[in-house]
Amino acid sequence: LCAVLAASRIGCTIVSIDPHANADAVRDVLKAEGCRGLMFGQRFKSEHRGKAVQSITDLSTYHWGDMVNDKSMRKLRHLINTGHEDIRGVIQYKHFPVYNPSPNPLPSIKLSKDDVLIVPYTASADGAASR
Repeated sequence: LCAVLAASRIGCTIVSIDPHANADAVRDVLKAEGCRGLMFGQRFKSEHRGKAVQSITDLSTYHWGDMVNDKSMRKLRHLINTGHEDIRGVIQYKHFPVYNPSPNPLPSIKLSKDDVLIVPYTASADGAASR
């Protein structure tokens, strides 16, 4: 709920991806929606999410806040792990910068009733994502 409220405050759209979606499906969603960030948990069932994120894009030269070195996902910059696993180029949520409202670095955003806050994706039996 905090993420939803924060996203609405700064004018972001949350793209919610079913945890059953495979790495290829997550990559497709990130590209299709032009996502600027990916927040993920450490594990889902027996799968290590860190390894899945590493398979989505090359993190060997990636540093927090840089653009991901992938021409198909030029907007992707922020990779946030809510778990405890150290992954090169990925910031852990517990180290995420704390927002300081003064001075306000965020521009004023006027929202309308047509603005979308959440775009949900579900996964099919084969792990593909769909809206």
